[in-house]
Amino acid sequence: MQVGRCRSGAEGRIDGLITGGKIATASGIVTRTDRPGLKGKRVGFSVSDHGRHDRRGYSWATDDPAKTKDLPPCAASAPFEILESGDFTVVPWRVRH
Repeated sequence: MQVGRCRSGAEGRIDGLITGGKIATASGIVTRTDRPGLKGKRVGFSVSDHGRHDRRGYSWATDDPAKTKDLPPCAASAPFEILESGDFTVVPWRVRH
């Protein structure tokens, strides 16, 4: 799947993604980072698409992700933090019958 990069210098491979309305939850395995113990760990994040007032959440909000137990795919906290810049676009998941 896609590779993502965050401002802190970490990169990863997305291994789980699900959307519902304007909210997306994703997870990925960290493939490159400068933080000890984080490479190879799964982390999760969420996005709430509100135009220019998007929010995000992440699984390591309360602890160092290198110290937390492994997460299942698509696990993250609720989108609690307002973005300072940028704009996410969430497309609803459409199940094919």
